[in-house]
Amino acid sequence: MTDAPTIRSRRRPPHVDLDNTPYFVSTRVADSRLLFVGRLAEIAVEQLLTDRERYGFLLLAYVFMPDHAHVVIVPADGHTLSNTMRVIKGGIARRVNDELGIKGTVWQQGSTTRSLRRSTN
Repeated sequence: MTDAPTIRSRRRPPHVDLDNTPYFVSTRVADSRLLFVGRLAEIAVEQLLTDRERYGFLLLAYVFMPDHAHVVIVPADGHTLSNTMRVIKGGIARRVNDELGIKGTVWQQGSTTRSLRRSTN
């Protein structure tokens, strides 16, 4: 009797990084909490802009809604989209947790990503 093959699934599908390509990324707050309102929204924007300066990614657009955020970014040379989003989400989470005086998860795992096509005309 032969054993059936083991099928392993990844927790998250891998991202494909395309050099100098803008990505539209959406990410949600854990438990759909209404978090980015008032001062916490200001903190999120401040940290995003700080990280842009520190890590050199191109930030084309962003919006923070109470329970999610959207960014259009181009990762800096030598950095992956995954690494760039880890920096963005981690920095904002630290600042939000510091402001609230708590520890814990701010973001849901993962994000929804779309690469944006560039027009050649």
